[in-house]
Amino acid sequence: MSSRPARSLLATVVMLGLIATPIAIAPAERKRSKVGGRPPVDSPSPTSSIKPSACKSSTIAETVDRFSANQQEPYAGAPISAYAQCFELAREQGFIVMMDGSGIDEGLAGYDRFRPARWADLLRAADWRALDGELQAAGVATPSARSRALVQMHAAAELYGDVGQGQDLTRSVRPDCLTADFAASAGGPLPEFERPFADCLRNLMYRELRYTKLPRALRFRDRLSMAVGTELRPAFLDHRLLAYEFALPPDDLICLGVSKAILRRAVSGLLPDALRIASKRSVQTPQREWFRGVLQPWVRERVDTPSFWNRGWVDKPRALGAMESFFRGEGDNSFFLWQWINLETWAQQLIDPPAVADVPPRADPVRVGA
Repeated sequence: MSSRPARSLLATVVMLGLIATPIAIAPAERKRSKVGGRPPVDSPSPTSSIKPSACKSSTIAETVDRFSANQQEPYAGAPISAYAQCFELAREQGFIVMMDGSGIDEGLAGYDRFRPARWADLLRAADWRALDGELQAAGVATPSARSRALVQMHAAAELYGDVGQGQDLTRSVRPDCLTADFAASAGGPLPEFERPFADCLRNLMYRELRYTKLPRALRFRDRLSMAVGTELRPAFLDHRLLAYEFALPPDDLICLGVSKAILRRAVSGLLPDALRIASKRSVQTPQREWFRGVLQPWVRERVDTPSFWNRGWVDKPRALGAMESFFRGEGDNSFFLWQWINLETWAQQLIDPPAVADVPPRADPVRVGA
């Protein structure tokens, strides 16, 4: 692709980035800004920015019950606690409208999990030279590595896709730890997602946007932002920008192992190559390290409880074995532990009958026939 369309897309992204500056309620509107019992806040100056604050491991343990009640559904772990802290800080410092980067990686195939779909398309087209180039660029050179890549390509081409993998291609779920009775009762065909495109890559991008990634992530963030009276706007989900991105040829999305290729080409000569073609680095809380380290006693306390095992959902010996294996350093994905913690918290709040002492009395008793 010539540099002109790439520069045009860059200009669009930059403009959206300018719009994405946090916006505060104007002074004239401050009197109407009382939301959820919170007092009005002073508007920051146009040049001010949110002061940073560290998300500590203790935040996860301290907020799990509150955030589970806020979400009313299982949510995605420590990153949600960090997001919540961001919204709370923004509100305290006077920022009301916050912009979110959701959509840029889904629209331009920015995650590692998109690469096997691109490889699958090249395999189906029998474009061996291009496929070899992509695999070499991704460091997939040995026979064993290519064998694993073939499995990933097959999953990407399936109707149900690679369900159960994280964005970094690690396994995030442990169905082997379910009890036999629960697995039998809950089992069923995997969902077959709509596939409106002829190629695996765009079908996976579409699935992430419509079904498996964005709806879930936006639910988390919308509820967190509304809980403190702020508004979240995902600028990169503008339908015109997404339509343009889905019309791009695949080489503008993934090219020789480089994701979001069109944006990287657009800044050629503007940014040093060490930054321009650097691999994507996810900004995440170190949940894995915390669960293996400082939060390990807390994880044990939340998982190994009579109420959790008595529900009949998770097999105790297998689950405890998986947990101990993780603590010994086996495996890189801690999400299955978070799922169990969050599931039990959610069940206690929304399934178990509340204790009588926890139910506040009505201020104005309802009279029959009144």
